[in-house]
Order: sequence, then C-alpha cells, then structure tokens
Amino acid sequence: MILAGWFLLLPGNVFSIPLAKARLMEKVFLYSGNHKTYNDSDSVNTYIIYNFRVMKRNPTLFLVPTMYYIARGRRNFVGELYGRSSFAKTGELIMKEQVALTTIPHKKKVMTTMAQYLTPDIYGITLFRDKILSPFNRTNRRFYRYRVSNVQSEQTMVSFSPRLKNTQLVTGYAFVSSYTGRVIRCVFRGENDMVDFRVALEMGSDSTAHEMKPLKCDATATFKFIGNHIKAGFRADYNCPVTLPDSISERLDPKLMARLRPDTLNEFERQAYDVFLSERREHATQDSLNAISNSDRVKKENKTRNVLNAIGDNLWNSLSTENEHASIRLSPLVNPLYFSYSHSRGISYRLRLGAVYNFTGRSSVSLYPDMGYSFKVKQLYYTIPLRFTYNSHHDGWIQFTWANGNRIANSSVLDVIRQERRDTIDFSALQLDYFKDQLLQLTFNHRIGSRLNLEAGTMYHIRTAVNKAAMAQFGKQTTYRTLAPYMTVTWQPKAGGPVLMYNYERSIKAISANGSEYERMEADASWKLKYASLRQWNFRLGGGLYTNRSQDYFVDFRNFHQDYLPGGWDDDWSGDFQLLNSQWYNSSRYYVRFNSSYETPFFLMSWLPVVGRMVEKERVYMSVLQLENSIPYMELGYGMTNRFFSMGIFTSLVNSKFYDVGMRFTFELFKTW
Repeated sequence: MILAGWFLLLPGNVFSIPLAKARLMEKVFLYSGNHKTYNDSDSVNTYIIYNFRVMKRNPTLFLVPTMYYIARGRRNFVGELYGRSSFAKTGELIMKEQVALTTIPHKKKVMTTMAQYLTPDIYGITLFRDKILSPFNRTNRRFYRYRVSNVQSEQTMVSFSPRLKNTQLVTGYAFVSSYTGRVIRCVFRGENDMVDFRVALEMGSDSTAHEMKPLKCDATATFKFIGNHIKAGFRADYNCPVTLPDSISERLDPKLMARLRPDTLNEFERQAYDVFLSERREHATQDSLNAISNSDRVKKENKTRNVLNAIGDNLWNSLSTENEHASIRLSPLVNPLYFSYSHSRGISYRLRLGAVYNFTGRSSVSLYPDMGYSFKVKQLYYTIPLRFTYNSHHDGWIQFTWANGNRIANSSVLDVIRQERRDTIDFSALQLDYFKDQLLQLTFNHRIGSRLNLEAGTMYHIRTAVNKAAMAQFGKQTTYRTLAPYMTVTWQPKAGGPVLMYNYERSIKAISANGSEYERMEADASWKLKYASLRQWNFRLGGGLYTNRSQDYFVDFRNFHQDYLPGGWDDDWSGDFQLLNSQWYNSSRYYVRFNSSYETPFFLMSWLPVVGRMVEKERVYMSVLQLENSIPYMELGYGMTNRFFSMGIFTSLVNSKFYDVGMRFTFELFKTW
C-alpha cells in the first residue's frame, strides 16, 4: 500500500491535463520567483474585526489557553483593532494597535492562534510558519491534485485537493491571472492544532508592495474539545487609507472606530455590541445603587469575584503583558497538558517564565526561568538565567545562572567505601553514589562575524550527598565544591552547514574547598539538513574525555547528561538517548556518541486510513554510544506527532542483542496557542 502511495505522488501526474492548462500551472509555480518579495520594512494601515460564538461549553473550557474569559457568562463576543502593521521575516504580523474595541471581559485576547490565518504565505513552501504545505509552491505539487478550468483570457479557476487526507494539506480553489499566473483570490480549508479553518483571501495587485501578501483576508474556524464547541471569525483589511498620528495608542474610542471601519458591521456584530452596552448600563445602575446602599456584603462579593478572576486567569492561562520596552510571559501554573513521560526519566511537569526589558535596539535585560518537578526522583528542578545583552547584533551578552542541575552519581565515592567496608551492607539501597547539584555560573558570549562564536565563563558546583547521614557514618564528606573556568568555541563554516563545537573546562583545586581536580574536553558536530516539504535529516556526532582527575571527581559532561525535564517534539528528541539508565552518564571517563533521525510529514502512519489524517510529522531514530570498558550501546526508534500528543517507541541493543524497550510521551495540545 505504501509503495502504491509513492507512485501516486509522481510529479508527472500534474501534467496529465492539456498543455495550455499545464502551462498555466507552471506560471503559478514560477510567479513568486519572477516577482519581488514583500519589503518587510513597509508598514500598512490595518483593520481587523473578530467575533466568537460559544455554541457549547463546559468546565473543561477553562483548561484551554486564552479561553478563560469566554468560558462563562455571555456566549457572543466581538472586537475591532486598527493600527499600523508590518510583516516579520517569519511571516508573522506585527501590529501596533492604535484604536481597539472589544466586548471580551477585561479586554483580554482570546484564541490568539487565529492571527496566523490572517497572513498565509501562499507562495512559500508552507502556508503558515513550518505548517501546512502550500499548493502554490512547486515543491509540493506531488502532494496535490489540480483541476484547471478552461483557460480564459483574464482569469482561470484552479481547484486543488490533497492526494491523501492529512493535516499538513488543504483543499480549495483559486482564481489566477491567465497571463502571469498570479493568484488573484483563493479559498482553502483544512485543520491544524485543534482548529478546523477556512481562509478566503484577496491578494495585492501586480507591481505593488502587496502582491506577495494578502490585501484582504477572511478566516473562520471551528474549535471542538471535550464537548466544547466554539466558532470564531476574523476579517483583516490591509492598506487602509486613513493614517493615524503616532501619538494615538490603544485608544478606546467607538466614534473614531466607526470612521475608520472600512465596511459596515453585520447583524451578529451589531447585536453583540448592543448586548455588551446594555450590560454595562445595567452594571453602572447597579453600582450606583450599591454606592447609595453602601452594602458591605455587595462590596465583599465584588472583591471576591475580582480575586477569583485574577487567580483563575493566572492558574489556567498563560499570563502575558507587554509595552514598547518590556514584556512578561508566564505559562499556566496548573495545566495537565504540561505533563510528559519518558521511560528513563519518568513523569515530569514543567512551566516557564519569560521577562525582557529593552534599553535600546541592541541592549536588553532578560530573565527566562525554567522550572519543573520530576516525580521519579521527587525533586524540583530549576534553571534561572539572568542575562544582560550589550550587543544583540553580535550576540554579545553576560549571563549569571543559578540552577540545581540534575542529580548526579559519583561511583568513585561508592567504590572507595566498598573497599574500606567489605561486609554485607546493601550499598544500593543507601544511594551513597547520588549527589544533588547546585550550580552558579557566570558566562560571557560574543559572536565574531556570522560564523564564529566565543563563550567563556566560570562554573561553581556545590554537590551534596543525597544520604548525608550514611555518608557521615562511613566517615566521608557530604559536600564537594568545585570552581572551574571553561571556554567554548562554536563555528559554522557556512550557512545551513554543520555546527562545530569545542569545549574545555579545568577545575582550580587551590581555591575549591573540599574540591576535586579534573580537566575535561568535549567536541561536538551537529547538522540539520532541511529539504523541501518539511523533510529534515538530523545528525549529531560528538565525544568527551576527562584527564588529570583526582580520585573523587564527578563525571559531568556538557553534551552528554540526563535531563529530567524532557520537552515536546521540537525540544530536540533526535539528540537524546531515550532508554539510557541515568548511571551510564556518570560512569565513564570518556564517551563517543552518534545520533541521527529523519523527519517527514508522510512516512508510514500517514498512509493508514483514519489514523493517517491525524499525523503531522514522523521520525525514525538511530543512536550509537561507546563508553569506557563497555560494549557499544544502540537505540532504534520511531516517533510521530499530531495535534494531541507526541509519542516515540524505542528499543535498545547492547552488543547487537536486545536490551530494553520503552516509550516517550508528551502532550502537544494547544502548542501554538
């Protein structure tokens, strides 16, 4: 069945249509290459209107990011925005809001993922950033069937449909210029990240700054989740004629919006505004009565309601705020979707915080704490990096990091105790070889040119025995402190080529209390080969070596260690060993590793009926490891991701014989929300 599917994808099938129609499709595919691209520095006056209709809902809607304020109360909402916008190189719309109206409580933004549907890149490989293969790009033609109507003198209709049902493909039609192949207007529908969407857009005309971007866009979406049913609609008009003064910012002015609005409101939008204004008048009247009655009970109820709103918003939703100079973002404090499972790491929960303050265009201060809890080792992990960027153009920054690292093993300590105490004690139950690790790190970084990056700093480790009482009983120290300068050189010979890294670290025993002496060197080469249609090869080859070591040194490699807080599909699964026992990371003076993976939207499961249409990407893994005094260790695996979760199944081999099997699982729900 799979072989038959590949034959169906042969590009020659596109040109089974008559010659005139085939020539028209060639014009469509060549259009973007023959015309100038959009100037990212250009900004346009933009008007956006949106609405939400809550068809069905239940308490689980509180779990969905950004949905807290429409999970109760009214069921119909509307809002409008007007301001200056520009397109980033990634295709993302960056808008400075000058006038804004909304009926959503507290002026909150809901279903922010819809913004991407207003700026599709129809001539790119993907319609949206790294998602949904565009039917108007030549490299994707083997994934679509095209039906061209009779070629007319001015415009011709082209219909397209996917050759197999998959979330990375869309269906629809377009009217294209018979002379140039320019897409004049088009409609397409598909599904992505829990949303069924329909996009209708009108492209800019020839020889304008907007010919490669939409001039008007109308996007509708249906969201269904555990009995909840939400309908959303967004309309955007770019290049509006009225330019407002820069002094106007985030103004709430219904009369001004009425003058700026390029079209009239429809019946639903008028009714949503009327209901909202009616409620405001009722609340104003009630507030007046409460002020007259001076009811303590009413005041307490209002205060309690405001407190509950703030708590609920921060618990279930991402908290974000920003202005011209600063921005803050916090992932939800309570969200079951942030749990993940790994065979070797167990269950973990993770949350992240981000804060940035920009002094100038090149300097800023940022704080990006990363925290999580590992249920397997019953420990809270955190990494708190405070960074001052003094030259963003050259990636120049100074950073202080405080982290508690991963729990580390030191088998040399246990070996010494075993030699001294040759008795029947069960040392494995005492966990004498495990130490908690507190890390303080100061780092300087600067990039020279576009290929070479230099990093230097100092690392201070405080490693404390997990079982202090037992260590003291055997007369061994419970804390080891180590101060070590280090240097890292990273070089990428050419853009898109491999990234080469060399790291050197040496401890300073003279100023390290109860410290251990060591010298460590590591080299690493990684290469991500990206191909058309979201295909990618990932390669990583590296090794490390400890020299000049004392008896009680800790094996703690920079590029070969266990992370107890694994991330999702995009957090470099392909560079990890999924089944490797944690003690293997700290048992050898040297290591040599090789990791590779191949990623594609269409591999095995994509061809299966029903199930295949849900698959977004698939990966095949192969990893090999060589340690001191051990035979080669190998892992083979298969992984897939969809709108709900990512999953990988792995098996390990030692000396070419089966050793272990396990899986990795993370939730991917609402990953772009």
